Amino acid sequence: MDVASSLLLPIVAFALALVVGVCFNFVPIRSKRHKPLPLIVFAIVTGISGLIFIFLFHSIFYTSLNSFDWFQNFAVLFEGMDVSIIKHNAPMVAAVVIIVAGEIGLGLGFGVTYVGTGRYPKNGLVFEEANIGPVAEAVNLANLVITKNYAETIDQNLRRDEQSVMELFLYGKVCEIVPKIAPGTPEGYLYDGIPQLDWDTKHSRQVLDALVRKGYLNAELVDKVIVCQTCGLGNVRVAKTCPECGSFLLQKEELIEHFSCGAMEQENTFETPTGDLVCPKCKIKLDSGADYRILSHSYRCLSCNTINQTPKFIVKCDDCTTVADIDDEPEILLCKYTVNMKMPLHEFQHIKPLDTCVRFFKALGYTIVVPAFISGRSGIQHLFDLLILDRVSWAEPPKNDVKISTKSITGNTLVEVLLSTQPIEAEELTRIFGKTIDIDCDFILFAIPCLTPNARSYAYTHGIKVSEGKNIEEALSNSKITLSINGIQTKQP
Repeated sequence: MDVASSLLLPIVAFALALVVGVCFNFVPIRSKRHKPLPLIVFAIVTGISGLIFIFLFHSIFYTSLNSFDWFQNFAVLFEGMDVSIIKHNAPMVAAVVIIVAGEIGLGLGFGVTYVGTGRYPKNGLVFEEANIGPVAEAVNLANLVITKNYAETIDQNLRRDEQSVMELFLYGKVCEIVPKIAPGTPEGYLYDGIPQLDWDTKHSRQVLDALVRKGYLNAELVDKVIVCQTCGLGNVRVAKTCPECGSFLLQKEELIEHFSCGAMEQENTFETPTGDLVCPKCKIKLDSGADYRILSHSYRCLSCNTINQTPKFIVKCDDCTTVADIDDEPEILLCKYTVNMKMPLHEFQHIKPLDTCVRFFKALGYTIVVPAFISGRSGIQHLFDLLILDRVSWAEPPKNDVKISTKSITGNTLVEVLLSTQPIEAEELTRIFGKTIDIDCDFILFAIPCLTPNARSYAYTHGIKVSEGKNIEEALSNSKITLSINGIQTKQP
């Protein structure tokens, strides 16, 4: 018997495990970091289960596998070894080696494919020397990196819920988010300004505070609320009690204290029919402002009859009925949130209404790539928000003095959305224009909320196709995009 035939079983086990490992790369898990987890679980479960079966049910195991020629041939290799423990347990050792070969095959099959696919851009497909449609000559210098799911390309510094809040501000739906005291709610307050988001107050606050830490929002303290230290809810009541006996039976009074005899009674007990003040204890007429004082806002306890100027404040929770001193209960600071106008413009570009743009152009019959990396003539790779796989017709203004770009008469169209909380300066257009002149594609710019006069003049002079609007819907509506039907251009609906 030759060695090759003896090793046939572990080789087949290794090959099958290799294929299974490769298949695990296609498990539908978005996060590349978490992709190995199903394989790891599978490998551990199968490996441990196999070993348990071998050691606990070895008699059944030997009976079932000894009739299998491939296994017998492989086990014979260990029976001829000089090590006694291996020689006398050859079938068990052979089974363990087969399991190990399978584990190695799983790891190697998955690992090679996993590392191999890692050279491509995250969540992307690479099209080298793209040749798409009849207008391929316009992009024959471009490498298109197409991301399959735009929702996964959100700036890593912003979570999806944080982006949703920023969209409310930047799309003009809210200008500020203000806390409102609401005793009937669990937290004791809620936020006005975010009715579009179906979140509880706790989650809303976490998102807003995270945006403040990241610099997107400003927070201004406007109120406080007390919450229960036991259950953490805000359904609490503040009550005044006697600091001596803890009774709730307090009566607010204005008292007079006579310094000479120490009498302290209500003001009406000092008054006489003639209007003079006479001490009811020592019967001495009081000298105005000299030997007495009026104690305003004093409290008499009707239970123990003590008088105190300052009562004891306690907090009682209506949910868990806990009673505690007001100084022991935590205070929640409530802030008003507004956009940080000092945030650099480029930081807001991670929050763009690209879904609306995609729906708009798809409704016109175009094929859209979101986002797109395009390699220019210089070899530099440029990122654009959208790539439209066709040339979008645009009604150019009939001005002879305008420098209209004549590149890409036929070809694809790139789209960029500039988003800001204030008019966009010409410097941003200069940066974008520097990208477009390196690319053999047409270009359209949407500016939200608008351009400054200098930026508008720059776009006009350089023939940049730009549409302005307070939001993306208005910018799309104001655009000069036309539909070409039988050679006749008409304004898009």
